[in-house]
This record gives sequence, structure tokens and C-alpha cells, in this order.
Amino acid sequence: MLAKLDAEKARLEKLIAQAEADEAATQAALQAAREKDAAKAAQNKAALADAAQKADLARQEEEASRAAAEAEAKRLREEQEARERAERAAAAAAAAAAAAA
Repeated sequence: MLAKLDAEKARLEKLIAQAEADEAATQAALQAAREKDAAKAAQNKAALADAAQKADLARQEEEASRAAAEAEAKRLREEQEARERAERAAAAAAAAAAAAA
């Protein structure tokens, strides 16, 4: 009877040890998964920061390009207005010369 109890005790101790080993393996797997998730989150955060930086740079470049285009358009308008004023002045001078002759 005592041998039977010892055998049952040994079987139960083996089951307990197996359960403890399974629990340790499960905890290790959970920890590895948490670490993998944290690494992926850090990678995603870095990618988002990079994308935001690139978008900001593109916006700045677009604003600079637009400002340059506006400045060029203003310069061209001013040149056209100056030519028109010169043409009007030349026409007025020609009319005055014709009237004086």
C-alpha cells in the first residue's frame, strides 16, 4: 500500500513539475511576444516620425516653390506694366512732336 502511495505521489509530483515547466514556457513565450510587440511599436513610431518629417519637408518645399512662382509672376507683371508705361510715354511724346510740327 505504501509503495502504491509513493508511486502516486511520484506521478503527481511529475505532473506538478510538468505543469510548472509548461507555465514557465508560457511566460517566456508571452515575454518574447511582448518584446516583439514593443520592438514593432518602436519601429512603427520611427516610421511615422520619418513620414511626418518627409511630409513637413515636402510642405516647406511646396511653400518655397509657390513663393518663388508668385515672386516671378509679380516681376513679370511689373515688367509688363513698365513696358506699357514706356509705350504710352513714347506715344504721347510722338503725338506732342507731331502736334508741335
